[in-house]
Amino acid sequence: MINRLLVIIFILFGASFLQAQNTLNKGKVFPMVFHDTIPLEFIEGKIVVPLEIGGKPQKFILDTGAPCIIFEDLYQEMDAEISHKEKLTDAVGGVVHLDRIKLKSFNLGQLAFRNIPAFVLPEETNRILKCWGVTGIIGSNAFRNCILQIDLQSKRLILSNELKKLDLAKHSRTPLALNKKQSNPYIELSLGKGHRVAALFDTGSEEVVCISKEDSAIPLENQVARLINVGEGKMMMSITDSQQIQWLRLFSFDTIGIGNTHLLNANSIPGEEQDYSSIGIGLGEYGIITVDYLHKQFYFKGYEGKFQIEVDQFVIAQGLNIVPKEDHYSIGMIWNNSPAARLGLKNGYKIQRIEGVDFSKRTPELDCGLIMGGYTSRDVINLEYVNEQGMVVAVSIGMK
Repeated sequence: MINRLLVIIFILFGASFLQAQNTLNKGKVFPMVFHDTIPLEFIEGKIVVPLEIGGKPQKFILDTGAPCIIFEDLYQEMDAEISHKEKLTDAVGGVVHLDRIKLKSFNLGQLAFRNIPAFVLPEETNRILKCWGVTGIIGSNAFRNCILQIDLQSKRLILSNELKKLDLAKHSRTPLALNKKQSNPYIELSLGKGHRVAALFDTGSEEVVCISKEDSAIPLENQVARLINVGEGKMMMSITDSQQIQWLRLFSFDTIGIGNTHLLNANSIPGEEQDYSSIGIGLGEYGIITVDYLHKQFYFKGYEGKFQIEVDQFVIAQGLNIVPKEDHYSIGMIWNNSPAARLGLKNGYKIQRIEGVDFSKRTPELDCGLIMGGYTSRDVINLEYVNEQGMVVAVSIGMK
């Protein structure tokens, strides 16, 4: 059951997440032949892997939808020169200018990566990502010369350039296309009968799938997809936090095909500005994923050998989410006909308290508590907020 309760925050960096102007497909990996197994952690929808930079252990989020990124405080410890600033767009069309550097050397397991381009993420834009205990992101521009296999059940990552050493028997296979600027991987999906779309494979997203509004149109017409509910507000958080209040729609698809594997009754919640479809790391909770950047193939094998996979449903639960603002927290969106909607809550209401804890001022500790479910992982949530009249209102919000 997918149930994010009050907090649904997607940390997105653009249609290929941070989309660079100039190519990031530079640098090399050593040794020339490699096959290594690396432990991973799966924490609140993010893959976290151990790296070594400058002789010190670090933890990075593995994000195939992004380029390599390091946080500003790690950059201050490194011997890396800023080459220039680049103008980038984030997931909701916001513009940001980031310093570009070259990571001279870092190790992931037995592999050494050399001269990999990366961006420096300033302190004011990386504080939510720090909730995962990381100091950066390792993205597709580093992995472009690798075969990447992800097994969340065994909590392991395999990096290889020897295809024969990977057991890919009975895996679904579909062609892979790589973005020219930073090698983000795209695969083809079938939506019902005869309708095919390209989707970014993005381990930075916790969803199973997200089919864009445009790509959803034909399945809806063919009655192989249906609208389940709508909500108003903000559900996505990007590095510029520039998403506008909008109507969000919850869809359900009868079947989504990846090669000869079919996902049954998968949910999708595209934003208004999302003009591309995607497959997220939520898929990894159902089977082993292999991204072959070298030979441009994508493999998937369902756990227990399943080719028909019933996907857990998104649960609206209390029917609202909470998003951090510059110095406070507010209701991001409200789903129609939900417990929150019936109690009269609206997007934009400022939060005062959750479960008796003061939420009137934003802090890093409260950010992380929300993201990790520390204040909201229960069936009934006690919440205080400020309404349009400036009055503090206390409510208890259940899931029915």
